[in-house]
Amino acid sequence: ESLIAPVLIVMGEHDYAVPHTLWNRVLPSLENVTFRVFSKSGHTPQLEQPEEFDHLILDWITANNRLPLA
Repeated sequence: ESLIAPVLIVMGEHDYAVPHTLWNRVLPSLENVTFRVFSKSGHTPQLEQPEEFDHLILDWITANNRLPLA
């Protein structure tokens, strides 16, 4: 509830160890959260879809590059 830093959550659609659907109830109450589901990945989207993952990370860092909060 007191989280002010931007957060990126990346999940794989076929992750059966930690299903992305577990976030459905929590996400609406969170601010500054970017949530992405990779459609061709399981538990390790950074390994299963590395190019897409890298693009997402770089775009997210660029979009969230802010001066530190005082």
